[in-house]
Amino acid sequence: MAALSTQDVIVIEERPNPSSDFFVLPYLTLHSANVQRYTFAQLAEPEALVGKTLIFVRYIPAPWRQLIDTVADKIGQIVLFIDDDVLDPAASVGMPWRYRLKLWRLSYRAVPWLKHHAAQLWVANSYLAQKYHHWQPHTLQAMPLALAPQVPVTLFYHGSSSHQAEARWLFPIVADALKAVPALNFEIIADKKIARLYRGLQKTHVLQPMSWPSYQALLQRQRYDIGLAPLLPLPFNQARSVTKFFDITQAGAVGIYAESPIYQAVQQDKSGIRLPMQPQLWRDTIVSLANDNQRRLQLLDTARQQVRQWPDGVTQDD
Repeated sequence: MAALSTQDVIVIEERPNPSSDFFVLPYLTLHSANVQRYTFAQLAEPEALVGKTLIFVRYIPAPWRQLIDTVADKIGQIVLFIDDDVLDPAASVGMPWRYRLKLWRLSYRAVPWLKHHAAQLWVANSYLAQKYHHWQPHTLQAMPLALAPQVPVTLFYHGSSSHQAEARWLFPIVADALKAVPALNFEIIADKKIARLYRGLQKTHVLQPMSWPSYQALLQRQRYDIGLAPLLPLPFNQARSVTKFFDITQAGAVGIYAESPIYQAVQQDKSGIRLPMQPQLWRDTIVSLANDNQRRLQLLDTARQQVRQWPDGVTQDD
C-alpha cells in the first residue's frame, strides 16, 4: 500500500481529470490527507512546498521541476502516479505524434529528474507494477466516483455558423452562470473558431455542426433544460424565424429568447422568457431558471401546449 510521509499533500495535475478522480483523490480521502490541487497553469510559492507530499498525476511539467529544485531538501515526499505507460517511449509506438511529443515533454525526459529526487512511483494496475518493479511501485485501487449531490441542469445553444456573433456574446454570460450554479452544464454546437473559444470552459460540451436529421435525433435522445436564442441587432437577423421556439420545446427545455419581433409568438413568462440583449439580465435569468425546477416545468408545459395548438396559440400572448 502506498505510504504518505505527511498528511499535507499537493496534487499537481494538467487539469481536473479521471486519473485523479478515480485513483489519487480517493486514496487521499481514505487516508484523511489535507489536499491542495494545482493545475499546470498554476505555480505554488516555494515556501508552500516545505514539508509537503507532492503528487504528480501522469505528467511532470518543467516549471514545477525547476521550482522543486530550489527547495528539494525541504520537501517531504515526491510521488508520480501513472495509469498508462507514459514512461517508456516504446509503449507509445503507433500513437499520434502529437501525443508522443507530449509524453516526451512531460514524462519521458523527467525520469532522470524523478530518480535524482528519489521520487516514489504509484501505479494503477499489476502490469505497470510488474514492468516497473525496480522502482518498487505502490498500486492504488480504482474507486467509483461519488454520485453527484444535485441533478445536473443542461443549458444549450445550438446556433449555426451564421450565429458566431451571438456565440461570442454569450461566452462571458455562460461562463459566469456556470460558476454561479454548480449543477449547471452547457452544450454548444460550434464551428472551429467558436469551438476554440468554448473548449477551455469547465462543464461545457462542444458539438460539431451536423445534418438536420442528425440534429433531430440529438434532440430526441439528449436531456435538456434551458435553451438559448439570442439575436443581436444585425441586418441578417431581421430575416430569422420563430423555429428556435420549436427546437427548444422539442428538446424538452424552456427557452430564453431575444426580445425581438421574431419571437413575439412566445408567450412572455408563460411559454418562454423574452429578454432584451442585456448580458447581466441573461445571466441572472439563466441562474434563476437553473435553480427553479418548478418554474421550468410550468413554462415547458405551456410551451408544449402552445406548440400543439399552433398556429392558434400565437395570438394568446397578453
